Parts: sequence; C-alpha cells; structure tokens
Amino acid sequence: MTASDYQQLVVLLQEFSQATDRYVESTGAQFGTHRTDMNALSIIMKYQQRGALPSPKDLSHELQLSSPPPLRCWTASHAWA
Repeated sequence: MTASDYQQLVVLLQEFSQATDRYVESTGAQFGTHRTDMNALSIIMKYQQRGALPSPKDLSHELQLSSPPPLRCWTASHAWA
C-alpha cells in the first residue's frame, strides 16, 4: 500500500466511526437509551448469535466496567461499611 492508500483508509475509517456515532446517538434518542445501553445490547446480541447469553460478569468485562467502590454510610461520629 502506498502512503496515499493509507491516508484514504484512515479517512474512510474516520467516516465510518462518525457514522456509527451518529447511528448510536439517533437510536438512543429514539428509544431513550444511553450509548452504554446500546453497547450492552450489541454485546448481548453477539452472545445470542453464538447461542449463549452473557452473564453480568461477561457484560462487565466486555464493557470494561470496573467494580464500584464499597458502600460507606457516614454518621455524625463515625463511618461504617
């Protein structure tokens, strides 16, 4: 591939990425969902195509979510977990 071919490929990838963003945003607006909801739905559909369903752990891993910090309740005199 020439430098011009690489440049053209980069432009096409950018256009594809922008079109994907517009699709996710418009679909999310239509159904009242957030981008992360659409990403999770995509993962669920991918698993279904394989004949399986993702566990919450699978979704967390695929979406690169971290575990929430431990819940802490505060009182006037001390904190307890």
